[in-house]
Amino acid sequence: MKIYQIELSNYCNLSCKYCPHPNQKRQKGFMDLSTFKKVVALAKKCGQSSLYLHNFGEVALHPNLAEFIRYAKEEGVECSFFTNGVLFTEELIKTMYSAGLRKISISNHVSNADVLVRELIEKANVPIVIDDVYDVGVRHNWAGQIPETECDHVCQPNDEPCIFERQNAFVVLWNGDIASCCIDCEGVSKQYTVDDLLINDYGFKRTRLCNSCDLMRGDEEL
Repeated sequence: MKIYQIELSNYCNLSCKYCPHPNQKRQKGFMDLSTFKKVVALAKKCGQSSLYLHNFGEVALHPNLAEFIRYAKEEGVECSFFTNGVLFTEELIKTMYSAGLRKISISNHVSNADVLVRELIEKANVPIVIDDVYDVGVRHNWAGQIPETECDHVCQPNDEPCIFERQNAFVVLWNGDIASCCIDCEGVSKQYTVDDLLINDYGFKRTRLCNSCDLMRGDEEL
């Protein structure tokens, strides 16, 4: 089993019409330190030395982001994440670097966000690497979770195993719930909690979203 990514928060500072987040009904919140410590322990149980701290929501909104990065680093786990970059400042970058952050990835939901973040990193004069830049291209309908009018690709049923099924992976939500899919906006795939997986092993189970999804059905690897 393997942690695909961790949702430190499902609050977001943007409202992109091609994302299901603006209409999300699931309770919003911030992961607390005690839950994060359990996640780090679970990562070590899974044999992982790195974690991605993003899912639904913007990571930089979390008030204790640097503290979380520092704790994981002290436990031998490197953290990285995707961010829209809008909330980044020179001071925040310096703080995160001091805590142990060494690389990030940018989602350009705001035009040229990667360019602006790169300039801030240069001003901060710290060697944080922008590991990846995601430019919004083909917009899928998140297995029916957003209107087809807002997307370029409507997901179709596909019985081939996805990356989560093939690699027995999961997402940890901000409250410690376990979701079996990273596109599950409402947490309908919840079957376990982080406490459960610290004691028992995880087993992927298909959910209703799987019946209308064709994402990550190729040769992607974690």
